[in-house]
Amino acid sequence: MALRMHVEKIKTGISEFIFLIFVFIVILFFSSTYFMSYWWAHAVTCILACANLRLISKYTLTWILIANTVIFSNQTRFSLEFLLIALGLSAWAFRDQYLNTSKNQKLLTFLSLILISVAFTLIDKSLNERYAFLSWLPVLITLYFPIKDKLFEKNNLISSILSTILVLFSSKKSVILGFFAQYLSVIRSAKSFLLLGIITTIFFFSSFIFQDNIKDFYNKSISPRLIIWQSAAKGFLNKPIGGNGFGIFPMEINANRKSVHKIGGKLNEHLNHAHNNFLHIAFEQGVIGLSLFALLLWFLYKNHTGCFWTFLVISMLDASLVYSTQYFLAALIFIPAILNGKPLIDKKFFLLPPRYQNFSYRILLLICLISFGFSVIGHYYYEHKQYGLAIKFDSDHSLYQFFAGIKEFKKNKITEAIPFFEKSISLSKNYGFQQGFLATCYYMAGEQAKAIKWISESIRLDGDEAQWKYIAYHIYKDSDPKYAMQLKEEAIARNPLLVYYDKGIMPPKLSTIGGLENSSSWINSFQRRAETVYLPTPQY
Repeated sequence: MALRMHVEKIKTGISEFIFLIFVFIVILFFSSTYFMSYWWAHAVTCILACANLRLISKYTLTWILIANTVIFSNQTRFSLEFLLIALGLSAWAFRDQYLNTSKNQKLLTFLSLILISVAFTLIDKSLNERYAFLSWLPVLITLYFPIKDKLFEKNNLISSILSTILVLFSSKKSVILGFFAQYLSVIRSAKSFLLLGIITTIFFFSSFIFQDNIKDFYNKSISPRLIIWQSAAKGFLNKPIGGNGFGIFPMEINANRKSVHKIGGKLNEHLNHAHNNFLHIAFEQGVIGLSLFALLLWFLYKNHTGCFWTFLVISMLDASLVYSTQYFLAALIFIPAILNGKPLIDKKFFLLPPRYQNFSYRILLLICLISFGFSVIGHYYYEHKQYGLAIKFDSDHSLYQFFAGIKEFKKNKITEAIPFFEKSISLSKNYGFQQGFLATCYYMAGEQAKAIKWISESIRLDGDEAQWKYIAYHIYKDSDPKYAMQLKEEAIARNPLLVYYDKGIMPPKLSTIGGLENSSSWINSFQRRAETVYLPTPQY
C-alpha cells in the first residue's frame, strides 16, 4: 500500500512545472549559507519553509525529529530553527504538483539545481559547500537509470561514464567511487568484480590529472578524515541517544577535537561536517537519527539496490546531508520513489490518525511562526548593528551577545563588555574567539587569573590559531616572560603578519578572528554576516 493519501493522479501542466522549478531555484539561492546571512533572504526562506507545513506535519517522523531536537540538543534555539527550515523546504517534495511531474521533468529539475550550483562554484560564488550537490548526481543517476542484466552492456555504461567524466574536474572523489558502486548490485563473478575494480581505479586516479595531486589529496582528505571521524565518533558516544543537536555540528565539534598539525584536523580549521553521513547524523541526532537513516537505506536496498550501493559508498566517504538545501534536494530525489514505490511499512506507522492531523498542522505552524518570527526580526536589527534590539527579540543567539560585547569593547567600556561575552559563551561554549575576547577584557581590567583561564580555554578550542597565542603573550609577559616569548614566537611563526602589531600599525593583510582576510566560515555557521573584527590586542 503506497503512502500517498490520494489515488487519482493529475498530470502537472507546463505552467505548474515552470512555477515549481522557479520556486526550487529560489530555494536553492535564498537558503544557501551566503544568502541566509541577509535578513531579507532569511525571511524569504522562512516563508518558503512555512508554505507546505500541512503536507509534512501529519508524518510521525516529523514529530520524532522535533522531539529529539527539543529534548536532546545542546543548543535548542539553533537546532530547532535549522530543523524547521530543513523540514519546511523538504515538504515541497510532497506537493501533488511535484509528485505528478513526469520522469523527464523531475530529471530536468534535479540537473538544473545541480548545474546552477556547479556554475556558481566555478565562478567562485558557491551557493553551498564547493561541489556539494555533485554528491547527489550519482544517486540520481542510479535511481533513475539502474544497472540491469549484463554488467558492462553499452546502454548500462553510458550514463555513468558521461557523469563520471563530469565529476573528474571536481574535488569530490567520493562521487567517482559512488558511480561505480552501483555495479556491485549486479556482479555475479570474480572476473567481473576484478574488471570493475580496475576500471574504477583508472577513473579515480585519472581525476588527479585535472584536480589536486595524490600527495595533497592524502594530506587534505584521507589523513584529516581519520581524525575528524574519531572526533565525531567521540561526540556521538558522549550523547548517543539523541545526539548533540540538528545542524550544530560546527558549533559542538571543537569540544571533541584534538589539536594536530593536519589540514582539517587541527582545531583552527573550521569544520562544517563529519565527512561521513553516518557519523554526522550520529553526532547530531544520535541513535534516533541513525535509525531513520537506516530506514531509508533499507528501503533503497529492497527496492533500488544499485542506488543503495551508490548512496552507501558516498555516505561512508562524505556528508551530503548537512545543509537545508541538501535535505531539500534529497527529498526531491527520494520522496517520489518512496511514495510511489513499495511501502516501507504500513502507512499507519508513518501517518498520524486523521483526527489529529489538523491539530498537528496548527501546532507546527505556531512553532514555526514563533521561531522564525523572532529570529528574522532579531536578524534585521543585528544586520543594522542594533544589537540591543536584536537581543531583545532573540536573546539566545550567541552571536548577537558577542557583537554587543564587541560594541562596548570598541568604546573601551571593558566592564560593560564582559557580561555580553560571558553570555555568548554560555550559549555557545565551543568557539574560541569568544573566550579570546573575554580573556583580553579581564587582562585589561587587571584580573590576571581570569584572563589566564579564558585565554587557555580559547587556545584549547582554537588549537594553533596564531592570534590567541599572541594575546596570551601579552597576558603572560609580566608573570612568566619565558613562556610569553615562546607563545609569541609560535604565533609569529604561524602568522608572520602579527609582527606589525608590535610596530603599532595594522598589517597589510589583516588577520581576523575567523581566520585570514575574507574568511568568514565561523560567521556562516551562525548563518549571519558581521563586520570584520580584528585582534583585540591589549595595546589598542
